Amino acid sequence: MTENHTHDWAPTDTGYDCTGCDETRPACNTCTRVLHTHNLACERCITHARRTLEDIREAAATPYAYQLGIKAIRYDKDRTTGGGEDILGTNPAKDDIELAQHIAAKTNTSVLSILRDPPNVIEPLLDWADNWAERRDETRPDNVFDYLSSRIIWAVNNPDKSAWYDYRTEASTIRARIRNLVGLSHRAESVPCVHCGGKIIQKNGTHGLEDHLECTGCGLIWGNREQLNWVNMTYYRDLPNTHPDALVTTEDARRILPDLKRNTLNQWISRGIIPNQGSNRRGQTLYRIGDIHDRHTGMERTA
Repeated sequence: MTENHTHDWAPTDTGYDCTGCDETRPACNTCTRVLHTHNLACERCITHARRTLEDIREAAATPYAYQLGIKAIRYDKDRTTGGGEDILGTNPAKDDIELAQHIAAKTNTSVLSILRDPPNVIEPLLDWADNWAERRDETRPDNVFDYLSSRIIWAVNNPDKSAWYDYRTEASTIRARIRNLVGLSHRAESVPCVHCGGKIIQKNGTHGLEDHLECTGCGLIWGNREQLNWVNMTYYRDLPNTHPDALVTTEDARRILPDLKRNTLNQWISRGIIPNQGSNRRGQTLYRIGDIHDRHTGMERTA
């Protein structure tokens, strides 16, 4: 191995092996990426866990949080009690806000009247701090956020004692819910990144939604929504050439081929000219975009 050797890591059953030398590395116990530290989780996952706590603390300190009765939790303040394991309780599902909004719209009520205990949204963190302190035989902490953040290294290296994976899920749920409640949540795009398939978000900054959009997968940034729309349009319009076997719905096909008339496509389908390729999870019929494109361009040539 030369001094300038760059490792090319290949996953194995036990971790990662370099394809160019005998070097091996374990996998992160959280994201399964190649691990370069002595901890059982990578720096990225450790940083993300701490950032999650800071995001919750930030949301709990906003004026709107005080209006809702959400307080920055400390053991020297009274603890509130929750109402159960549904959208009305203190341990909500990840999509509870969307469900609450749906119910609110149908019943002509406000979301906050449905979420009857927003003061308790971050209460589960108290239980996690209690649990970790007991496992470590430590005195119950004063500041929950500081305590949990300072024990993240211990938690990732002792995933069974800390219930690390359950903790991450619940902390992420709390973060999503409280940021939704106080208006700090980022806006996610409905279409994935055309380069890596990752989620594209528009971050909510100090002064509202930022102009630029960012892929959480590959990190690519678009300066504004117009740039993203142009990239998406260019990519999807070229799908018949780049990915002719892609399966699409009739609505997808008309977006990709904007000059294709709806009635024309429907006639091809009813006559069996464009064969059915099954359906997606929503029950929508799928068709090969290459078949539709070939038929469409063939009509243009003979017109």
